[in-house]
Amino acid sequence: MGAIDHCDVDDAVVAPFRIFILKLVGFCNLNCSYCYMFNSLDQSHVEKPRFMPPDIAVRSLHAIEVHLARSDLKSASITLHGGEPTLWPVDSFRIFLEEVERVRDRGISLDISLQTNLWQKPKVQLLELCAKHRVSLGVSLDGPRRINDANRTDFAGRGSYDGVLRNVRWLIDSGFGDLFRGFLCVMQPDVKPKDFLEWVASLPLTRVDLLWPIHYTASNPPWTDMARYQRDPRYGRWLESLFEAWWDADRPEWDIDLFTRAVEAELGGQRATDMLGARSFSSVIVNTDGAIEMADYFRTARDGGAATGYSILEHDFDALARDERFRKLHRAARTIPRSCRSCRHVRTCEGGTLSGRLDASGQVSTSRSVLCPDHLRFFDAVARRVEEQRLPA
Repeated sequence: MGAIDHCDVDDAVVAPFRIFILKLVGFCNLNCSYCYMFNSLDQSHVEKPRFMPPDIAVRSLHAIEVHLARSDLKSASITLHGGEPTLWPVDSFRIFLEEVERVRDRGISLDISLQTNLWQKPKVQLLELCAKHRVSLGVSLDGPRRINDANRTDFAGRGSYDGVLRNVRWLIDSGFGDLFRGFLCVMQPDVKPKDFLEWVASLPLTRVDLLWPIHYTASNPPWTDMARYQRDPRYGRWLESLFEAWWDADRPEWDIDLFTRAVEAELGGQRATDMLGARSFSSVIVNTDGAIEMADYFRTARDGGAATGYSILEHDFDALARDERFRKLHRAARTIPRSCRSCRHVRTCEGGTLSGRLDASGQVSTSRSVLCPDHLRFFDAVARRVEEQRLPA
C-alpha cells in the first residue's frame, strides 16, 4: 500500500479493527524460503528494532481499548507475532500480560494467541505466564517432513520438522498441552491428499488450519497459461481431492479448520475463511518500532507495501481507519467484482483472497482474485458433498 498521506475526511471510522497483530520480535531463528517478512520483496525489516519495547506493546494495548470503546465493541483478538515471538524477553511478556489483565478487568474480552515456529524450546516461565493469562499457542508446520523441510529450514539449511514436533511433544508432556491451539499450515499441493491426512492423523493434536497462499498477485499469478490453469487449477484440484478424502474418512477429530468453516458456510452459517473478501481488513499490525501497518499480504506485492505512515507513538487506530486513502482501499476491497456477482459462491468468497486482488502497484483492485479458479473448484466440491448429504437415500 505504501505510506499514505494523512488526509482525514471526517470523524467516521470506516470499519473497526477486530484483529490486532503485535510483531514483538523483528528477526527469526528459522530461514523459511517463502517468508513474507524477511525473504520477499519487502525489506522494511532491516530498519526495524529487533525487539518491541514493552512500553510500545502496552501503548498498543491501550490504543486497542480506546478503538474498541469508540466502536462500541467489547472484544478483540490479539496475535503475538514476529519474527519469532518466543524470543521476546520474559520480563517484557510479564509487563504486557499483566496489563492485559487490567484491561480485561475493565470489561474487555481479549483473545490472546501467540504464533510460534517452536523451533526453540520456550522458557518454562513464558509458558507459565501464558497459562496464567490465557494465551494460546499456534505452531507453524507445513505438512509432512519432506515438504516442511524443503521450505522451513534453519540458517544452516537443516530442516525444522523433527525439532518442532519434539518441542510440541515436550510442551504437552510438561503439562502445557492446554495452551496448544493447533498447527498453521500453508497449503501444500505437492503432497498427495492421502499422505496429508495420514500426516494429520499422526500429529499430537489433530487440529490444522490451512492457509491460502498469499504471494500470488496480478503481477505474480499462479499460472503461465491462464486458460489451462482455469481448466485445472493446482490448489483447487488439490483442495477438492483433500476435502473429498477428509469427508469420506468421516473422522471428526481430524479438525481441518478451512473445511469445517466451508461446510458451515455452505449450510448458511459463518463465512468459510477470514482470508477471503473484505474481512481481511478487520486486521491491523503494530511493528517493533510502533509503526501501524496493513496486513502482511501487502508485503508480497512490493517493498514497503504494508506501510501506512502512521505510528502508535503519535496516532491511534482510528486515524488509519479515517484516512482517505485507506477508506478508498477499503471500499475497493468491499466491492465484489462484477464478474463474481452471479457466482454461486459469492456469499462465501466475496471476490476471493485479497492478496490475489493486488494489482502491480500493490493496491486492492476491483478484479477477482487470481486464485478464483481454485476457490471455485474447492467450493464446488463442498457444495456438492453437502447437497448429497441433504438428499434422501
